Parts: sequence; structure tokens; C-alpha cells
Amino acid sequence: MEKLKCLLVLVCLLFGPLFESELKAVFLNADGYYALRGEFAKNRALNDEIFSRYDVIRHRLWLTLDFKLTDKLSVLSSVGAFYTDGEDYLGDHYANKELIGQYDEYKNSSAFSHQLDPVNWGVYRLWANYLSDYGNFIFGRAPKHFGLGLYYNEGRGLFDSQNDTVDQVAYYNSLGALNYRVGYDKFQETSSCVTPCTDVFGAINGSDDMYGFYISLNYKLEKRVFDFYWEQIRRGLDDTKINLYLLAANLDFFPFFLRAEMDVMDGRTQDQWVKKKLGGLDLDAETSNKVKGVSFLMQTGYQFLAKHQAQVDFGYSSGDPDLFEQSDSRDNSAKSLGFHPNHRPALLMFNYPVEIMELSDSTTYSNTPLYSDGVLNAFYIKPSYQYKGSSFGSITVQGIYGWLNKTNPTEGQMGYDKELGFELDVLYHKLLTPQIGLNLDAGLMLAGDAWKSDDVSAKHSYLFQATMQFLF
Repeated sequence: MEKLKCLLVLVCLLFGPLFESELKAVFLNADGYYALRGEFAKNRALNDEIFSRYDVIRHRLWLTLDFKLTDKLSVLSSVGAFYTDGEDYLGDHYANKELIGQYDEYKNSSAFSHQLDPVNWGVYRLWANYLSDYGNFIFGRAPKHFGLGLYYNEGRGLFDSQNDTVDQVAYYNSLGALNYRVGYDKFQETSSCVTPCTDVFGAINGSDDMYGFYISLNYKLEKRVFDFYWEQIRRGLDDTKINLYLLAANLDFFPFFLRAEMDVMDGRTQDQWVKKKLGGLDLDAETSNKVKGVSFLMQTGYQFLAKHQAQVDFGYSSGDPDLFEQSDSRDNSAKSLGFHPNHRPALLMFNYPVEIMELSDSTTYSNTPLYSDGVLNAFYIKPSYQYKGSSFGSITVQGIYGWLNKTNPTEGQMGYDKELGFELDVLYHKLLTPQIGLNLDAGLMLAGDAWKSDDVSAKHSYLFQATMQFLF
């Protein structure tokens, strides 16, 4: 509560004097949610070397506050609690099979011996929106989203944890059906240090900051929407110069619909910040690295008999053969471009636990992109069917089949085969009241041969989870 009071005082002190003649009252609109989830999963490592049982309670509180100071000026903020982790691992087991029985915590870990993480809440975003007679302005630390959320994703899911927030200044306006926006983004206050580090590197110097200038176009024609985005990302300290091209469409030809996004990244960089978007490839900070990747998602469907919908998704993320190589064996180029980690097409596939990477010293897991944070170096197809009734709620049945684009060139290691496997999910949602929702989900993944090697065999995985959400 003290932090919220400080936020209110800060807003009034910063913006109140600028509009003293107009500021007679401050109107506050707040909306958000609290979500609580219990989850149980087995064999998430998808092989028989790592024993994996995952029991977790996860929760999240999220509020968006809109302070309307005048008819033209609004200040918005996002406040979260239990944001970074917000989860209690109830006796989770991630262990190499050889260690089971040697360490008591691996086999007898008790749920009651774990405590929930601290509240860990704070103000994660704070930005202003000013509507003038000559256009609209936005400035501050604001969310960033585009299209289906493949590249820029502000985090619209209950438990999205890698939400895009940047320092930005932007101007936007419209010409008829065309909306346009130009702006400046600051991604990092201090970027990675180029070896050897110099006195140019530091938080108070602007020359090592990662930033970008962008143009965004949005064209609406009845129920058809087309989006284009171009941004040049630079870093003053080195030769980083990346061009980012994003295209999106949302077409409604009832009862048919089509949604799509394609992302293209092209340029050069010496900065490690970019590796987040390239599937975690370690870039050489001492030399210039070429980067060029493509990702694509299309969702098309048909609505029938008022309550039924059939849909098919196609997803593609470009890969790089170097993903499977040791760092010193890689060339100075990166050709992969993964989906944003918040974009999860299934309950298990592309939702792999990173903890297993630390459990084995064998080359089976070293530098493998199979356990990437989201869709990377892969193609998938996902047909689904949904029934939605006013009193019943909604139930969705979906299947997803995925395989690798680039494979491991070394025979006998994980990733040598393309097939990731097949997954079947059943998702149920019901509003118990207008403000309280219930989700019950279950998934089964039949692991493909990509998960096996000479030392381990592929093993199937399954998951159950229940979620309560409270809207306000």
C-alpha cells in the first residue's frame, strides 16, 4: 500500500503543475486479475536419463492503473505482485537417475518444507499518453506488442513472465483508415561489454546503450486489419545495426478467419542482448556477427453452428546448424529466430524445463537447442476444435505435431532425428461468475526420436493443471 501511495503522489507531482488550470480532479480506472494455478507434470525431460516430476503452485497479481489527469493527459502504470517467480515448488524432482537414492532431497522432498516466494511486487511500467490537436504522444516505460506476439509480446497471458517493456517516446496519428506511428525505443541502459572493456562502458554513458527507431503502419478496412513494422536497432559502442521487419494480418470473412505474422531480422551485431531473439546463441563480442532469421505463424479457421470452431495453426522458426555445435566451433553468423517465450502453442511441447540442463555433464545436453525457451528451429502444425456454450463453458481439443528444421549433424546424439513428437491437449474453461473463471487442462506428449541418443531413450510426458482467475 505504501508503494501505491508513493506512486499516486509521484504522478500528481510530476504532471499536476503542468496542467494546473485544467486539473480539478484525478480519475482512476483500475483493472486486473489474481490467478492461482496448481500443476503436476511427469517426464518433462522426455527421456529416460533424467527423472522429472514437476509439482507447482503458481500465482500472480497484476493491475493496470489509468490516472486521467485531464481530458488530454493520462498516466498509466502496471503493478504486479509475485511477478518474477510467484511459485512454490512442491517437492519437485529433477535428478540424474544415478543420483536418485544418494541424496535425500531428490527422493523425499516435502511440499511443507518449501515456502512461497516473497511478495516481490512493484511498479513495472509507468508511462503517459497525451492527446493533442496535432496527434498523440506516448512517453515513459511502456509495454510493447505487435501482431500475434511472435517478436514483441507485452504479456497477455495469466502467467507470461517475459513481457516486453521498453523506454520509449512515440508519436501516433491517423489518416482515414491508416494509423501510423513513429518512435524511439531504448532497450538497455547498459549493454554487454565489448572486450576489452573501456571507460565508455557504464550506466551513465549513452554510447553503449541498445536503442532503436521505428515506423509502424496499421490499416483497417471493416473487419480486415493489416500491420507493418520496421525498426533499426543500433548500439553506439560497436557496429550493431539490425533491421527488423514485421508483417501481420487479421482477416475476418465470416464464417472463415485468418490471422498471420511474419518476422524477419537482418543485420550485424556484437551484442549479447540479441541472442535472446536468436535462440540463445552466444555471439562473439570481439567480432562482428551476421544475424538473419525468419519466423512465421498462420492461424486459419471456420466457425459453424454458432457454438463450434475448427482451426489449424502453422508455425515456423528458422534454425542454424551451429545451434548444436560447441561455442568455439560456431561461425560468425546466426540464422535462427525463435518465437517470443510468451507464445506457447501447447502445454508441453516447446515448454521444456531449463533445470535439466544443469543435471548432466554429458554431451547429451550440452548446447542442445531442444530445451529452448519457446519455439526455435522448428516447424509445427496444430489442428484444434472448440465448443463454446453459454452455460457449459468452452472445451478445446488440440493436437500438435512438431519437428526440427536443422538437425544435429552428429549421429547418436539428441537432435539427430527431426521428429519432436505429437501432443494431445484438452482445455476446459468456464466463468463461474462474471469475475471468477476456472480452467482445467490436461496434456499428453508422445516423444519423437529427436529426444533419443545412443545413451538415452525417448520417454512420453503428461501434465495436469487447474487454474482459478479472479478479475477486477
